[in-house]
Amino acid sequence: MYMMNDLLAEEVKKLFEHLKRGLFNHICISGTKETLDELYACLLQECNSRNLDALQIIFSDENTDLISETESPEIFLIKGLEFLNPKQNEAYALRSHLDVGQY
Repeated sequence: MYMMNDLLAEEVKKLFEHLKRGLFNHICISGTKETLDELYACLLQECNSRNLDALQIIFSDENTDLISETESPEIFLIKGLEFLNPKQNEAYALRSHLDVGQY
């Protein structure tokens, strides 16, 4: 039987192959909370198995603290963007930080 975790793990591997090939350099994924939680866990596991330097950023209604400007991991895993108001200074700062070097 093919479990949801197996499906997500395969999709995560495909995502990393696309990133590796340079087909895109960022992606925003939406879905149900349960599916996104599972996907996030699969992403972390895949980063660990590939020895990637991944920085986790998790926003919540209680935490909208941003990352340090000096941190530059190989990959950012950001969760909880819905907690940031798009017009908030924090949201603008995050977009600016992530856009650095993107042309």
